[in-house]
Amino acid sequence: MLRRYVVIGLVALAVAAGAACTQLESVLGPTPTAPLKPAATPTPILEAAVPTPTALPTPSLTEALSRIAAVSAQTDSTSRTEEGSFTGGGFAIALDGSESIGFVQAFSGGNIRGEVATTQSERDNIQKKHLSGITNEPFTVEVGMGMSKGFYEWISSSFDTGYVTKSGEMIACDLDGNCMSVRQFVDAYISEVTFPALDGSSKEPVYMTVKFDSERIIYTEGSGTQITGEVARSTLGTATKKWLSSNFRVEIGDLPITRVKKIDSLTWKQSVIQ
Repeated sequence: MLRRYVVIGLVALAVAAGAACTQLESVLGPTPTAPLKPAATPTPILEAAVPTPTALPTPSLTEALSRIAAVSAQTDSTSRTEEGSFTGGGFAIALDGSESIGFVQAFSGGNIRGEVATTQSERDNIQKKHLSGITNEPFTVEVGMGMSKGFYEWISSSFDTGYVTKSGEMIACDLDGNCMSVRQFVDAYISEVTFPALDGSSKEPVYMTVKFDSERIIYTEGSGTQITGEVARSTLGTATKKWLSSNFRVEIGDLPITRVKKIDSLTWKQSVIQ
């Protein structure tokens, strides 16, 4: 009996709760439902508008070839002009202001060089540099058979008496023989002469190396005019006779040395006490 009353009470309680909920819904109204949010639409990718190329007129084969030929001719003329402006033609030596000029095979040196000295500062611990002295580099030339008579006499007199000074000019010229720049040397003496090795079976040209020191070197601009002189008139435009390695003869007193085949290179030197 007790169980029956409990069940009846639970049923009555459920009915009363349902009625209360119905009454409350009627008073407050239906519960609003949240609207569904629309899905986010993807952002469109901007595309760059590529303009449609306009059709260019196609030149004919004859016009294309004529344009290429014109450009090639213009480039060729420009390169020739630059070559003529910057390509050196050679070097010549004039001694003691004479008209006798000789062209050398190669030239190096003849520069004014400053000796750099470094001093240490005690306060700021910074090294400072300054020129401690000026020196002149010796001139080194390679000569063959195209030098002037005065140049060979200078070498011969140096062998005989030693200290013989000469003053002159080292002239840089272009391909047409025009004077481009000048290095004047004052009171120069020959310090070294090197004779090349000789071989009776060789047909190669050889050159003698001569080195000379000068007291002073002066740089001057060239006049731009053509070099004139005894050797220059006979050398420019014509082939100079070469000194061949096989063209030599040896004489040592009465010794029978007519069958000498080779001679090694030898060097003659002299120095001057400063």
